[in-house]
Amino acid sequence: MSIELAWAAGFYDGEGCTTLKNCGKNRSYPGYVRWYPRVAISQNDDFVLLRFQDAVGGVGTVRGPRWSPSMKNSKPRYVFETTGSGAVAVLQLLWPYLSPQKQEQAKGVLNDDRRAEASRVNG
Repeated sequence: MSIELAWAAGFYDGEGCTTLKNCGKNRSYPGYVRWYPRVAISQNDDFVLLRFQDAVGGVGTVRGPRWSPSMKNSKPRYVFETTGSGAVAVLQLLWPYLSPQKQEQAKGVLNDDRRAEASRVNG
C-alpha cells in the first residue's frame, strides 16, 4: 500500500469529481459528439493538486490561477484535470481506497452509453 496513493484517494474522495466531458464535434464522424471520462479537483492552492498529480504518477494537468470576475474578493482557483485514458488510469490507481459512493460515481461515468459510442447531435 502506498501512503501517498491512499492520501490521494482520500483527497479525491472528498474534493474531486468524476464526470463525462463533452469534447466537441468528432471530425472523423460529422454530426457526432465525443464524450470522455473526466477526473477533476478544484482548490484555492496548487500545492495539494501538484501533490495529488505526483501521487497518481504525473498524469493530468494543473491549471491556474484563475479568478471569477463575478465574485468580488474571490480567491484564485486552481484545477487538476485529466480526461480519457488518463482519467481511467487515475481511477484504477485510486479504486481500492475510494469510498463506495465515489466508486458508484465513477462506475456511472465509465458505464455511460455516451462514452461507449458517439452521440448523435440533434439538429
